[in-house]
Amino acid sequence: MGKIRWDLIALMLIIGTLFIVRMSLSASVPTLNYDSYLLVRDVEHILETGRPLHDDALSVTGTKRIGSPIFSYIMALFVSFSPLMYKILPNLLIVLLLVPVFIIAKQLTKSKVAAILAALLAGTAPAVFSMYLNLPDALPFAALLFFTILAMVHDPDRYLTWIIWLTIFLTFLHPIAFILVLTLLVRVILLRLEGFGVDKRVNELFFFTLLLTLWFHILIYKEVLFREGIRVIWQNLPVKYAALQFQPVTWIGTLYALGVVTFFFGTLGAHHALFEKRVKNAFTIASAAIGIALLMLLQLIELQVGLFLLSILLAIMAAYGLRVTAKYIAKTKVAWIAYPVTLVVLFIFVFTAILPALVDAKASIRAPTQEDVEAFEQIRLPHDAVLLTTVREGAAVQYFSGKRTLTDNDFLLMKHGDELVKDIESVYTARFSTTIVNKAAKLGFSHILFSNDAEIEYNRGRIFVENPRCLTYEILPNDVRLYKVRCT
Repeated sequence: MGKIRWDLIALMLIIGTLFIVRMSLSASVPTLNYDSYLLVRDVEHILETGRPLHDDALSVTGTKRIGSPIFSYIMALFVSFSPLMYKILPNLLIVLLLVPVFIIAKQLTKSKVAAILAALLAGTAPAVFSMYLNLPDALPFAALLFFTILAMVHDPDRYLTWIIWLTIFLTFLHPIAFILVLTLLVRVILLRLEGFGVDKRVNELFFFTLLLTLWFHILIYKEVLFREGIRVIWQNLPVKYAALQFQPVTWIGTLYALGVVTFFFGTLGAHHALFEKRVKNAFTIASAAIGIALLMLLQLIELQVGLFLLSILLAIMAAYGLRVTAKYIAKTKVAWIAYPVTLVVLFIFVFTAILPALVDAKASIRAPTQEDVEAFEQIRLPHDAVLLTTVREGAAVQYFSGKRTLTDNDFLLMKHGDELVKDIESVYTARFSTTIVNKAAKLGFSHILFSNDAEIEYNRGRIFVENPRCLTYEILPNDVRLYKVRCT
């Protein structure tokens, strides 16, 4: 009978527990997050026609959809078995991330206990646990590939073929392939500066990944690249939304997102591994962290995505730091202090990681309610009508009502996005009917949806104008109002 691998059992327990908790939170709402419904429509279009949704008849400003269709095809494969896969797959991919985290930590620390701690810290970090609970997205799959490559890159003799195939897949799947390029570059530089030998195949892998990634993304985004230039990095977002997604890094925000224990022991572990012991494997983790931190400081990557990836890397270094601390305490004359220190660390961990993770997880579920869905489904408009909605709920309204909306959350090919967002805000906050009539003539909408989302965003219960004859309305379920612009 084979020896029982207690470390693998512990890892499976952590993965299983986190998956159950995540699914419980996701299942607490019957719908997906607002941002999900462009993907849902793309998946359903693939299931019906076999082709991705490139030409979208339901969006006035986003009639063409640009991006890699790989994840949509993957999602379509799983959804063909059950629509529940929209919720199951992202949560499953997030917890499976802990497998390469466990492997990398074990390579670094040579300790099964430390590797288990790394998986636990990574899975419960607020920036990780609160992400993709109710949002099907390509990033969890891309992150799984990214960390799997990091787990293999130290041994090209054994894993070179796998690394190449996973790199190709990652490139076609998601733009974080650029982070892999930056990681490989920084790793080569750091290892040479520290006097370590660098396998020439890793150098070749860097150039291969760089050229492949540049070629593929120029091919996919050439139209918007030639028109918008560097703004494609920020997805051509209007300033209002770009400021939210590409926020500057703050120490307080970073400390909260990572967790105090992960941040403190991760910093301690990084210092010990890089400057005192000069552990070669640690430079791979440091290279990825430096690349991500640089992109965050330059606001070239969404803050939440950067913190998500950085939390996992720092969790691995925190496990190393905890092991170093435990070994140091064991050598002192007050080794008994290890027990109270463990209790203090556990207490801090619960209050600065577990509780914030649960709070952020609930806040991250921003989905239409069942009553909102009923209201959207009861929207009845003429065939040529265009409906004005808030930007966030546009895709959900398209999906549930089947009606054309002025816009949604895809700004990639949108012209004059900043001006459009200001015009939409002026309609929802209008005091005079002439404002709404003029904007309707300019933008081409005939109806306005005033939902709970609009009420929260604009802090008003409905649209008030001095001439109600120009703006009549009907009340849908959940007190959602559907206005019709009558004056022209």
